[in-house]
Amino acid sequence: MTLPDGLGTEPDRREPSVTLAGLQCFVAVMDSGSLSRAAQLLGLSQPTVSVHLATLERACGTLLLHRKPRLVLTDAGRDLLVRARLVLSRFDEFEGSVRDLR
Repeated sequence: MTLPDGLGTEPDRREPSVTLAGLQCFVAVMDSGSLSRAAQLLGLSQPTVSVHLATLERACGTLLLHRKPRLVLTDAGRDLLVRARLVLSRFDEFEGSVRDLR
């Protein structure tokens, strides 16, 4: 089997992607006002929440929130927060539909 040029020749260097976990962490951080409180609510460690946020920012290609001296959304962060809530709400609806199928 012949692979297209460049495939299989170098390590995977894909750009980070937006994940549900990243969106959940972002919304939880903004709802709770703190990375550590969000981590506690999600049952994750604070460093894990930080990694999810950093990955989400890299995937979006922009800073979503200023972390010091307190958490403040950027313009892009405000826009993404609205969209993230919509995505998560739809995902919850989807999960409910799947449960109803059982």
